[in-house]
Amino acid sequence: MDSETAFRLSSHFRAGMLQGEVCGAVTGALMALGLAGADSKAATELLNRVRANHQGSLDCKTLLARWAAQGGGNRKPHCDGMCYECMAIVEELLGEAE
Repeated sequence: MDSETAFRLSSHFRAGMLQGEVCGAVTGALMALGLAGADSKAATELLNRVRANHQGSLDCKTLLARWAAQGGGNRKPHCDGMCYECMAIVEELLGEAE
């Protein structure tokens, strides 16, 4: 899949699927695991690790509210960090599966 197609495919995952629901970084990470052929055990582990890092939350509204309460302004650094964190977990999980 080329990068333009991947971008279009995932474009509506931002901002918790435009509704403040599940973080788009988490959704994208689940897509990456599926694309790589990982099983549901790996997907569950991803969700558990993200929850453990964020006081049990996966939803955008809560994550951004916590970011703001900690003095975060612009949400981009937070969202970039979530993307990095989720993909680092994906890489770990895929490395463990090899």
